[in-house]
Amino acid sequence: MRFNALIVAVCLLAVGGLVALQPVREALGLALDDSLQLALIHAELAMAPLLFLPVLGTRHSVLSNLTTGAACWAAAAAVVLLFSFASMGDLGWESRSLSAAVWLACVGTLSLAARVGSSWVGRTRVALLCLFGLPPLWHYLMLEYSGVSGARMKSLSPNWGLATHELTLWPLIALGLLCIGVAVAIPNRERA
Repeated sequence: MRFNALIVAVCLLAVGGLVALQPVREALGLALDDSLQLALIHAELAMAPLLFLPVLGTRHSVLSNLTTGAACWAAAAAVVLLFSFASMGDLGWESRSLSAAVWLACVGTLSLAARVGSSWVGRTRVALLCLFGLPPLWHYLMLEYSGVSGARMKSLSPNWGLATHELTLWPLIALGLLCIGVAVAIPNRERA
């Protein structure tokens, strides 16, 4: 768990380096402009539930998870801003509040899952990936097959909010703070 921020930075650097390669960029339809940094930001938002490793244990582990989550967010921000050389705008800076809300939601829910039991951490990761990933997919399917927009789902998915440039942070912040509060309120188990 000590190297969680390093893992986040290395994974995002690997994604950024891979996407910056000319054959990969061309295959994905990206150029050395805002689209490259936007792809890296989307990767950060998608990888947050996968890369955060919560500490199992007592109430004090929730504080440890919060500090580790802050370090992961800072490491991810450093990598995203490192790739700002390719961007003409301030996309990296503008997305930091959304990124912080996503990391808070991931840290909160995964900390709560770690307090309940280690088997819940994997289930919570899948739930977060579904919560963050399915609304854009559902929107695409609605547009493709019924011609109806699902833009109202932007509050459910940070990736969709980023794509529509209408960021709604309060559901993610509320989810993260509520889960942290519940995780702290759970009494410590007595050791036999």
